[in-house]
Amino acid sequence: MLLIARRTAVGAALLLIMPAAIWISGWKWHPGLSAG
Repeated sequence: MLLIARRTAVGAALLLIMPAAIWISGWKWHPGLSAG
C-alpha cells in the first residue's frame, strides 16, 4: 500500500514539476512534439 501511495505521489509530483520546469526554462511547449 505504501509503495502504491509513493508511486502515485511521485507521478503527481512529476506532472506538477515538469510543466513548471519547462515554463521556467522558457522552452515553448509544442503539443505535436514528443519529448520522450
